[in-house]
Amino acid sequence: MSTNEILSYAEEYIIIAILAAALVLILHIFVSAKFGAIARDKGYKFGSNFVFCLIFGVIGWIAVWALPDKLSRKALEKIAKNLTPYEEPAEPMYEQTYNQQWQENQQ
Repeated sequence: MSTNEILSYAEEYIIIAILAAALVLILHIFVSAKFGAIARDKGYKFGSNFVFCLIFGVIGWIAVWALPDKLSRKALEKIAKNLTPYEEPAEPMYEQTYNQQWQENQQ
């Protein structure tokens, strides 16, 4: 085996490694963008979560996955508010007590 053959094999492996790294980087960017879109659908900012996932990788993906859903929480609060109407008393209890004591003192 000559020196030229060894260099050609090494160059091939370097090219394959560079292509594999580029493929992994492209897939990582794609998945991070998807998780950024998931965060946006949950009511958070796309850009900050995309960068977070890009930097931290799988840990960032798990963090976005674990985010609470702001939009459905607001919708559920509106539904709950409409289902159970809140009726305010005519007078708060402390004012009734105070008024009753004042009227008793006047008599």
